[in-house]
Amino acid sequence: MEAVLSDDSLDAAIFDTPAGWARAVTEPPPGPLQPLADLKPQQQKGLQWRRRMTNKLVLEHTRSKLELERQEITLHASVRDLYEIQEAVGQGCMGVVHKGKRKSDGKAVALKMLRVDDEEMGHIVKREYETLSSLTHPYIIKAFDYFTESGQAVIVLEYFQGETLTRAVRTSCVKTGGLTEEQACCVFQMLLSAVEYLHARHIIHRDIKGDNVLVSADFNDLRLIDFNVAGRLLEGDSLTVTGTQEYWPPELFRDLSTRSIWEGANMAGGKAGDIWSAGLCLHLLMIGQLPKRAADFKNADAFKEAVVTKPVTCQGPSWKEISTPGRDVLKACMQMEPQLRPTAEDLLGQRWFREGIGGCAGG
Repeated sequence: MEAVLSDDSLDAAIFDTPAGWARAVTEPPPGPLQPLADLKPQQQKGLQWRRRMTNKLVLEHTRSKLELERQEITLHASVRDLYEIQEAVGQGCMGVVHKGKRKSDGKAVALKMLRVDDEEMGHIVKREYETLSSLTHPYIIKAFDYFTESGQAVIVLEYFQGETLTRAVRTSCVKTGGLTEEQACCVFQMLLSAVEYLHARHIIHRDIKGDNVLVSADFNDLRLIDFNVAGRLLEGDSLTVTGTQEYWPPELFRDLSTRSIWEGANMAGGKAGDIWSAGLCLHLLMIGQLPKRAADFKNADAFKEAVVTKPVTCQGPSWKEISTPGRDVLKACMQMEPQLRPTAEDLLGQRWFREGIGGCAGG
């Protein structure tokens, strides 16, 4: 139904437009408007048109002002005005994560509270929010809101009931002797799905590791988290070296003075680095630990030398229960040369997933 304003309100309609104060109609006639019955047909048509246009302008402007007011309220609201902050559920070197509740509807959320010591740190945190809020994927954590106040930035995230892959695998090893190949296959398929989605959008995570993957207690659901060093890379662009060294690929260790992992035409280097890191997560799922742990070496240089010169193998008693197709997937991820590693899309087409050999076909 078309909203109608009275003749008096039409005649006096003045409102605040983006261009400043202006009359709703151009040069309205002085005095009250004549009744339609006193006008000729063409005049009646013109007046009716003018009324409709004026109503439309007033209503659209009212909606616009209300929307701006809502945005202004959100912009200036404190996080505590909109969310109830509950217990801490995680902590890192940059801040703490609290469980919370959105006051408007009671929805459970995670509040990632980070110290912002300088402008650069502020840009990093805001970029993480902007990256996450642009993504929609079942296995990537969702971002709902962003606040800055008193030297602190807060990203409001989806609350996911689970724990890190590192901790979940450790717990499984203690309780049941480790994950089954079926569970490893299912978890890795979900992780690869998230990586494939990112790479298709020219986004490199750059810090895929066990601590940045959350899994449910039954290992049937997953979220990739922590996008604070993620970058969008287009052809010819490059990104700085970053991430966790235990999950670095060999090409990054070979020359730390370059940005080799993240640069190169068509993003091949950056994608390959993510695939290596994801492959180490698969090794963790299959065997219960990484192939090389920094703590097992006398110093950082010895660890670096081992990563660069000693390929990851699938040999030894721990591998006897893993199928050949499963080992083939891991070997493909662990290729020493980045150009030899398959894409996430190619990996998802492997027999291990396609034919359900790992127990998780078409997940």
